[in-house]
Amino acid sequence: MTGHVKVGFELEMSDIKTADAATIVYGDLLHWKDCYGEHCDKPTLTYDRFHVVSDGTLCNSDGTCCMANYRDSEGCRQRADRSEGHTDHLKWKGAELISPVFDWESAAEVANVFSRCEDDYFPKFKEAGAVCKSDLYDGLHVHIDISALSWTEVRELLVAIEPVQWQLGRLTSEWRRHEFFRAEELASLRTAKTRDEFDASYRTIRGRRDGLFLLPRWHDRIRRVVDIGPYLDPNRPDTIEFRCFRAAMDTAYIAECIELALDVLRGCHRNGFEEEVEMRVEELLRKHRKHVFNGEFAGEVVSGGPVLVLDELWRVAPDVKDRECKSVEAVLEEMKREMLSRWPEQGS
Repeated sequence: MTGHVKVGFELEMSDIKTADAATIVYGDLLHWKDCYGEHCDKPTLTYDRFHVVSDGTLCNSDGTCCMANYRDSEGCRQRADRSEGHTDHLKWKGAELISPVFDWESAAEVANVFSRCEDDYFPKFKEAGAVCKSDLYDGLHVHIDISALSWTEVRELLVAIEPVQWQLGRLTSEWRRHEFFRAEELASLRTAKTRDEFDASYRTIRGRRDGLFLLPRWHDRIRRVVDIGPYLDPNRPDTIEFRCFRAAMDTAYIAECIELALDVLRGCHRNGFEEEVEMRVEELLRKHRKHVFNGEFAGEVVSGGPVLVLDELWRVAPDVKDRECKSVEAVLEEMKREMLSRWPEQGS
């Protein structure tokens, strides 16, 4: 990737009320759009400014989880109502800061984004109780614009990156549900003949009895440490997402993570690429050992073992379990029905 590259990042924080973080960023709550619903549906956002949203994966030091529960005035844990507009949105803790899209080659744009973080947001977040801790599963996600690439180029990009996904996995938080591409999944992606087939292959995994399951876009099982879900989602910007970094309220560290992600994309077809990435990962681990990579599992891949079966209810929502398909062709038909149900005009 050469020339001007658009990037963005999402920074997850614990122990701060989402509403407090939103007030810091927006000034008030009048224009705050938050996640809601059973699947933590994200609101439609513009990416020309900073935003704050809830994130259902975040945990807090008081034993609560964002969007799931909160402590009442007497310290008792209460189940949260995550329906849109409910006042429980003002009670739970955990927040995700979403940066604007900015040009990584523009010193002025980089300085503007990072100065807002360092001079304004980060000090106020910390004053309001925010922390970034790997054992609370806080992560940093780096987005890089790949809208200029065709789906076949994105496919080749994924195949080229696959050998280093485990090295990148050493930089993740201690959340044990980070996902990686398996050989069978990559083989299916390689054989896709159209973008729809590529999309279906990306979202299809095999169950215990050899059945194929087409999962919805929000499902954690298909959101790998290097994820192209945003690129395939018609409602999101065309980005590749590096979900492999631990969170820290430190713009120098964030900049190094963005540079590493860009270097992975730029160098993935070069000889010696795997050794280069391994060396860069080691450098990042060593440089930030004190304040970022300081937990028991720092530098280790904490997931990526055998694929857990789809029959485990904690892993697959009930409405997905009934959507078993017997072949790749059946998966494509199911995906087509899904698209037509959302955009009926495409079938006319």
